[in-house]
Amino acid sequence: MPLFTCISCRVVFANSELQKAHYRTDWHRYNLKRKVADLPPVTAVDFQHRVLERKAQISEAGKSQGSYCKLCCKHFGSTRAYGNHVLSKKHQEKELKETQSLVQKENEKNTEKGIYEENIKELPNKASKLEIINEGASSSSGGLGMKYCVPSTKSNLKKPADPVAQASTSADDEDSDCESEGSWESVEGEAIPIEACLFCPVVSKSLEKNMQHMTQAHRFFIPDAEYLVDVEGLIAYLGEKVGEGNMCLWCNDRGKTFYSIRSAQQHMTDKNHCKILHEGDALLEYSDFYDYRPSYPDYKETEDDGDDDDEEVNIEELASDGYELVLPSGATIGHRSLQVYYKQNLPPRKYTQTGKLLPRLLAQYKSLGWTGISGPAAQKKAKDVAYVQHLRSRQHLKLSIKANKLQKHFRPQVVF
Repeated sequence: MPLFTCISCRVVFANSELQKAHYRTDWHRYNLKRKVADLPPVTAVDFQHRVLERKAQISEAGKSQGSYCKLCCKHFGSTRAYGNHVLSKKHQEKELKETQSLVQKENEKNTEKGIYEENIKELPNKASKLEIINEGASSSSGGLGMKYCVPSTKSNLKKPADPVAQASTSADDEDSDCESEGSWESVEGEAIPIEACLFCPVVSKSLEKNMQHMTQAHRFFIPDAEYLVDVEGLIAYLGEKVGEGNMCLWCNDRGKTFYSIRSAQQHMTDKNHCKILHEGDALLEYSDFYDYRPSYPDYKETEDDGDDDDEEVNIEELASDGYELVLPSGATIGHRSLQVYYKQNLPPRKYTQTGKLLPRLLAQYKSLGWTGISGPAAQKKAKDVAYVQHLRSRQHLKLSIKANKLQKHFRPQVVF
């Protein structure tokens, strides 16, 4: 006759049904935990005694709980002293703040799920007496109650209606050198300004201060910063992705959909996604803000100054056809027959000067010990960059061939 045993509890069963039922008991689970901790198993009688002792301890703790205030973390010797403490002004203020924080957390959860309904009726009676309805209304009207502070010269300044929110906003402003003269409430579908943090509601005085905050607080580093040529354009584009698209900078379109700016920011901070996806096909997305020509082996610094040769050309020779007149100030006046060409809006230069911001940004990265990627990842990144540059050159050649058909071939004016 086969025997059914349990090695952890050291017992024998008559059939398999009793053995399976034993595996679902708390006694078996308790012995499994003791086995992991290298402790001997206990018998069923000993386990029942321990359960009764634990229940007695819990009941005693529940009796003494009436003289302890969890909110204020204070013990009281009598029930009367505890009742006087509950009616005190200090305790009621703390209870108000705690209730408001619970309301805000509930609104954030509803916002992430796409639900904006607020169940104020389920709150405690004291919450309604302390007028937290205004807090819920302000949170629902302003998205998540997230505020960015801006200079007070703006015409659309709005003071926060909640003193608790105002105090928290001012505290964040002091930590990040932010002006606390006003506040800007974020609107869903609106891009985040370049002075505002991409991952939290903090707003700095300038773009440089904002970059320092994001680097120190969120460990945000711009990849290939030494080849970056348009810092403001890149940060503005990232602000549009987070503010208007509610997207994660690392997940892009691969991750889940977010219904608010706050939910996207919370996802990036919780998942450590405070970084830019700058590899593979994603390089094409940010190619307009970078210039990798200095990384080429045959690159020369004089390539950037290719327009300097135009200054040596004699202007009189260029204007010898009679259709242009050069003034002493250097301005050129064209013939009215060529007004169609003079009205053309030529695109600006592709690469703009970043001033002193980029060197300071690189110096800050070096001071924090950031060296970028290295090893196999650097080799893969180099291949991706070369592939992107090859695609851009092919597209440029294709566009140039198409545009060449628009060029008019001027012929000498012969009068017959």
